[in-house]
Amino acid sequence: MIGVKFARRLAWARALGELLAGELPAAEIDIVVPVPLHPTRLAVRGFNQAQEIAVPVAHRLARPLRPEAVRRCRATRPQSTLSAADRQSNMAGAFRVHRGAVEGRRVLLVDDVVTTGATATALALAVAAAGATEVTLAAVARA
Repeated sequence: MIGVKFARRLAWARALGELLAGELPAAEIDIVVPVPLHPTRLAVRGFNQAQEIAVPVAHRLARPLRPEAVRRCRATRPQSTLSAADRQSNMAGAFRVHRGAVEGRRVLLVDDVVTTGATATALALAVAAAGATEVTLAAVARA
């Protein structure tokens, strides 16, 4: 994942998304939502690795990709620099769900790497609180 995230190997992200999609049951998903980056981090990096992975997932599952459904409303410190306990507090209140974007839907969240699960948990809780009927996480790697 380092090659994708920090060396801009976006073709790897698409290939990983294809592989990930092959492991997912499309019938249990209504929309695909990549884990969002804060606009500042997106501007620096130039792309969202989770969205690059989510594009082929949504395409292969024939489900809508909804990156606008959730935004990261608070700039957070990079999770990789934090302890497990600090990761939880770092993500508290970091996500806002667009009104009506997930209500009554089964949502697939897509991320690149899950380490402690702090980001995934914070995002899943926000999506569930916004009315999603089911929230599933798919990630390429577990660290």
